[in-house]
Formats: sequence, C-alpha cells, structure tokens
Amino acid sequence: MLTPYQRKGFALARGFVVLVMPAIHTVLLYSTFAVKRGPIGAVLGFLAETSGAPLFMLLMGMFIALGRDKTSAYILKRMLILLLAGYLLNVFKLLMPYYWGWIPPQFLSDNGVTERVAMHLFLTGDILQFAAIAYACCALIKKGIRNVVGFAIIFLIVLLIMPLTWSIREAGLLTIPLALLNGKPPYTFFPLFPWLLYPLAGLIVGTLLLKLEHLRFNKLLLLLVPGLMLMGYLLSLTEPVGWQAEFYRLGRGRTLFHIGLALGWSLLFIWLAKKIRGNYLFHLLQWLSDNIMLAYILQWIVIFWCFPLFGYNQLKTIPSLLALCMTTTTSFLILAAVLAGIKKIKSVNHGR
Repeated sequence: MLTPYQRKGFALARGFVVLVMPAIHTVLLYSTFAVKRGPIGAVLGFLAETSGAPLFMLLMGMFIALGRDKTSAYILKRMLILLLAGYLLNVFKLLMPYYWGWIPPQFLSDNGVTERVAMHLFLTGDILQFAAIAYACCALIKKGIRNVVGFAIIFLIVLLIMPLTWSIREAGLLTIPLALLNGKPPYTFFPLFPWLLYPLAGLIVGTLLLKLEHLRFNKLLLLLVPGLMLMGYLLSLTEPVGWQAEFYRLGRGRTLFHIGLALGWSLLFIWLAKKIRGNYLFHLLQWLSDNIMLAYILQWIVIFWCFPLFGYNQLKTIPSLLALCMTTTTSFLILAAVLAGIKKIKSVNHGR
C-alpha cells in the first residue's frame, strides 16, 4: 500500500523534473559549445538523461498503476488531448517564431529541417506526443491484463523487438508521423520504441508497490537499481555502437541502465520525503508536480520566444547562468499568473 512518504516522494520527483527543465533547455539552445561541454553542461546533461524524461515517463507508468481504472472512452479522450496539446505547442514554440523570423537558419540546419520547413516543425514529435501514445498503451494494458507477470512479459517483448522496428522506413508524407513509432531526431525525440519501456517499467513497479509492504518495496528498489544498471551496462557492451550514439533511441542495454537510474531517483526522493520536513522547495516541487503539463508547455514557449534576446549557441558561462535563471523564473511566474486567472474565472462562474 502506498505510504504518505512514497506518495510525497513521487510527487517531489516529478516536480524536480519540471524544475530543471527550463535550465536544461536554455543551455541546450543558447549556450556556446564550450559551456555545454563544461561543468554547467555536464551537470545539466546528467540531470536531463537521468532525472529528466526517463524519470518523468517512469512515473507516468507508476501513476497509471496506482490510479483508478479508467474507461476506454476516457483513455482515448486523454490520448487525444495530449496529442492536441503536443501539436498546439509546436505551433506556439516553433511555427510562430519561425514565421516571425526569430528562429535562426542555423538552428533549422543543425536540426535537419531543410525542406517543407513549416510542415516539419508542426509535425515534430516531442514528449507530449509520445506521452499520449504511451498513456493509451499502458492504460489499456492495465485494463486488459491486471497482473505484474503479464506486464513483465509485454516489457520483455518490447525490449526484444524494439531494434527490429528501427529498420522500418516510410517515404513521403508518412515519414514524420510514423517517426513517432520508431524514428529519431529531427523527426521525433521520443519514439515509442524504445521509450515505451519506461512507462511499462513504471507500470510494473507501481503494481508491485500496491502488493508489497513499503519496507519490502524499498528493499526491492534497492536491488533493482544496481541490478538494472549493471545488467544494462554489461548488455550494452555486446551491442552495436550505433545503438548507443543517440540518447533518444538507445539500445536495450542503455535503456535498462537508464531505467535503473530513474528508479534510483525515485528511491532518493522517497528517502528525502521521509527524512526532511516540509519546506519552501518541497512546496514548489509539489506545485510544479500538480501543474506539470502547463508548466512544460509554458517553459518551452518562453525559451523559444527568447531567441531574439539570446541568439543561438552564443552565451558564455555567466550569461548562460543569467539566462537560465531568467527563463526559469519567467516560466513559473507566468504559470502562477495563468493558474490565478483560471481560479478567478472559475470563482466568478461559480458565483453566478
């Protein structure tokens, strides 16, 4: 059964993902290569690949396992909302700045956007598009199977077949949409294969959490974290080099390694929630966790709309630190203002 510390720990972990996102994306877009290869880039790169999208997707699977059963209609509706949000975000963060002339040509060239630019920018797959498909897959799997053995079998099947899907190619207008299933940048950043393994792992772990007493569950995590990391590392030594070259489409070994890391972050935040009393940082992380989708959307809009201010790959160390502080603060202040506006509108409507 889920304890208050575990519930709080998972929320803090999800909030931490949101907290570091603006800083990571700011340095990724605006800092010089020297900064990206230096201490700032190393720290943010580590956070991005361990506590970023892998942890976020693992937690999504966990919350699906821990949540109440949903109807098929609700699941499909939720999937469509996430897909719509993903493509609407592409309009605000990519298409609008592109038509305003704010996106440098070098950025487009570096990201492989060289033809049919507007269509490419609109159809680019990011984490919201992946989350839509993965949510539907995991929620429907939970609805149909309902046991951890079945979830584990599906996890192993996906683990085995995922490299085989990478050889499937489609030409013409289908190239970008189908990249959501098996592609890589610049068409999509979170293809279903291999990223579906993260929420599937969360589904398994969340189901075990419901069945195990909390101390036994924590001990299980203590075994799984080093076990998956070691297994993944050893397996990666036997795999083709090409399977390790692209973070967004890693092979079996590196994916298992990152799942172990994400579980390690989850365990860390459960421990922090138990050992440290509530404080302003924890309240901030809880607030960000509660409003994760809107926070994600707003931080990307803020960052891409700052191209005229910061340029592309131009900021050195101190300007990079100032920029990431500015984009983070601005994103969260806008989030607070939007939420306050929504609350005011609801109170007015309720008063009527």
